[in-house]
Amino acid sequence: MKIKKIFGKDVVSEEARVIGKCTGAHVDLSEWQITDLEIRLTEETIKELGYKKSFLSRAPLIGSVEVLLPVGFVKTVGDLISVNKKVEELKTVLKQTK
Repeated sequence: MKIKKIFGKDVVSEEARVIGKCTGAHVDLSEWQITDLEIRLTEETIKELGYKKSFLSRAPLIGSVEVLLPVGFVKTVGDLISVNKKVEELKTVLKQTK
């Protein structure tokens, strides 16, 4: 599968809740492996996990919260990306991007 085909796919938690959309991927160039998926979180997930948005949060993409999800937590990739964690478990797994 080409990497660009996963961009824009919904990312779904173990309990079948949409947590966000895949917006990119991080690659370890020394190993030529994808290490993390970049996820733009939904408003609900941002609130539930306690992330803070910037003061410019009224614009659609400005103020959104993007996080890195290690690929080891990806269960399947198809029409959507399934994660093998519940939403409340993700707080310890996700790394917020700057």
